[in-house]
Amino acid sequence: MRRSALILALLSLPAVAGALPAGEKIAVQLDVPDAVGGSDWPLAVNVPFSPGEMKGQPLSLRRGATVLPTQATPLAHWPDGSLRWVQLNAVLPARAARGAQFEVTDAASPAPLSPLVVEESGQGVSVDTGAVAFEVPRARFAIAENVRLHRGSKPAIAAVGSSMIADGRVQQPSPPKTLRIARRGPVHAEIEMRGEWGGEFEYIVRLAVDAGSPFVRVLHTYVKTGGRSESIVERMSIDVPFAAPLVGDYAVGIDRGKPLRGEMEEQDTHHFAQVDNERMEADGEGRAGQLAGWFELAAKRGAVGLASRWFWQEYPQAVSLGAAGMTYDLWSPRGGTARIGIGSSKTHEVVLWLTARGVIGRARAGAVATPLRGFVSPARLARSGALGDAIDPTETRFDEEALEASRRYLIRNSRESWDDCGEVRCTGAQSVVRKGAYGMLNWGDWNFPGLRDTVKGTDAWGNLEYDTAQVLALIHAATADPTAFDAMVAAARHHMDVDVIHALPGRAEWVGMNHPKNPRHFSFELGGVDLGHTWTEGLVSYYLLTGDERGLAAARGIADYLVRRVGDFMRGNPRQWGWPQIALVAVYDVTGEQRYLDAARAYAARGMQAHPPRAENPAWKLGILADALAHTHARGGGAEIEKWLGEYAAGIVKARPRDSRFYPGVAYMGRMNGNAQWTELARDKVGGLNLGNWGKPLTIQGRVGFRILSLLQSTPPQPARPQAAALDGFTTSRPQ
Repeated sequence: MRRSALILALLSLPAVAGALPAGEKIAVQLDVPDAVGGSDWPLAVNVPFSPGEMKGQPLSLRRGATVLPTQATPLAHWPDGSLRWVQLNAVLPARAARGAQFEVTDAASPAPLSPLVVEESGQGVSVDTGAVAFEVPRARFAIAENVRLHRGSKPAIAAVGSSMIADGRVQQPSPPKTLRIARRGPVHAEIEMRGEWGGEFEYIVRLAVDAGSPFVRVLHTYVKTGGRSESIVERMSIDVPFAAPLVGDYAVGIDRGKPLRGEMEEQDTHHFAQVDNERMEADGEGRAGQLAGWFELAAKRGAVGLASRWFWQEYPQAVSLGAAGMTYDLWSPRGGTARIGIGSSKTHEVVLWLTARGVIGRARAGAVATPLRGFVSPARLARSGALGDAIDPTETRFDEEALEASRRYLIRNSRESWDDCGEVRCTGAQSVVRKGAYGMLNWGDWNFPGLRDTVKGTDAWGNLEYDTAQVLALIHAATADPTAFDAMVAAARHHMDVDVIHALPGRAEWVGMNHPKNPRHFSFELGGVDLGHTWTEGLVSYYLLTGDERGLAAARGIADYLVRRVGDFMRGNPRQWGWPQIALVAVYDVTGEQRYLDAARAYAARGMQAHPPRAENPAWKLGILADALAHTHARGGGAEIEKWLGEYAAGIVKARPRDSRFYPGVAYMGRMNGNAQWTELARDKVGGLNLGNWGKPLTIQGRVGFRILSLLQSTPPQPARPQAAALDGFTTSRPQ
């Protein structure tokens, strides 16, 4: 579906505060779908900067000699106020020339040819991209209503709504409690509304629109907030009714196959369902295979389309097509019922479009669901220091080893068998054997190996312990590999949706914290919250690499819980004093809020008091505390931490324990003190890491490797990288 459009390049950045020198360029790698064309295509590039390098002058994207209309949004700043991360939104013009190079420059941005107009009033928010226009009302729930090609034309879509059948009754969303323009600019805008959905659920709906583009990207999130501990959901849908019947023809995408096509008469309705990751149905006829997740109805007066990201991977989903409208089942009755635990949520990503006939086209529809993104070089990213623990791959082969391990992880995730009986402990009589970590609540997570784990529970989901999203983010940062990027997005969304406690009546103090590993994701079968199983780095990296503010909000929620716990947490094993520090420092780095660093220092002081730095036979958890103290010390932690770490490192060098988790603290102290013996000992550990082929070893050993190398590296230029292969559930291409 995609090809690499550019050679990954590196152009050195001098240490000049406040401006790019005349003629300075930041090369961008852009993986452009072969079929892009026919309409303007939204593009985003997230750009890192070193401290003091960029203080806010204009930034734009250039394609060849042409400066694209570009909107720059700061995502994070350095302590001196200079920019740390900036998201650049632009629109790739229709039929853009192939082979053109993209780069970031400080040239002033021209105005878009089709200005983006987003206006707020007492009635709601109105949107006109130049290619599609609609309103989002305040007085009633509608994702969009009166959807038309432009302000002066007649509506083609009446009001896009939602519905749910849960706990035996139909539930409709109430009018939004809040409706706001979350981001506004000449090129890109985002709108968010929040409200109640049937009493026991809440909704968060975010829309993204771009100048000149017909696409409306919808991130639709439900949150189970109250009532029963679990709700039984039979159906959850987005409804797209047409203002007048649309008679013409339809096309439905098939993954790795030719689209299904047919004529649409006024009385017709056609049904397409993904029952599970291996079986689909078309008008009641079942067969092996996967629906690609895009659907289009076209008539003489226009075409309406829908594309869902990860449609078959997040089964059971379905779409009904008729002349009167479309219905997209986020949860389809064809998959039985869903048991939704209190405090969990789920985000579905879907793109709607309205165009003249043939503008998008059946060949291009398959590329719509995945946002088009450009990436700067891994060497530049590492050199900037803007992403914690990112490495320059020119000094090591670890990036290649980690990338290969991530591919093994994704393959294992696509094949691992597990029992979907719906209970913590399953028997043969209850057995519902599934293959692969797929499904609405499972996508992005990983299983413990084994069909029926007798220790963790039958449905033994890892809940991404040790922060798989962060390791995938670092793999992407070191390789610019789009498959690792997509896997990181899936993992981070699972973390912030399913693995965070969004509500819990009776234990309100737990809200915001993440679940430790548990069967069925959101149960508490293995116990309550655990300070030794809490991570925010992957959520923060997801935010910096995508600009999705909900990732940062989830990380803040975890950090806020940890701040609240400082005063009443009195004893714990070393990692229970360690992981909170790392989590708090990550949120401090991106927000600059002193309370997070103060809390990290409090955990550091008490952790050092509870656990001395030397032991005859140290447990690996002491290594987590040492690494955490290194994080805190690097933010001005003081002499006490330095003394503890010095004694710790000397003891580890003498004892030479095998577990790799002891050695990030050694690497930190070796680099700080210029002790070559210590740094080489830590570096040698990276060479012996076994990254395995499933979530836990990939995450544990992956983060150790990236951490040690990031502490020890300098960053020379980046060479070209090899081509990658396709993986089940993802599509990948690599720079040539």
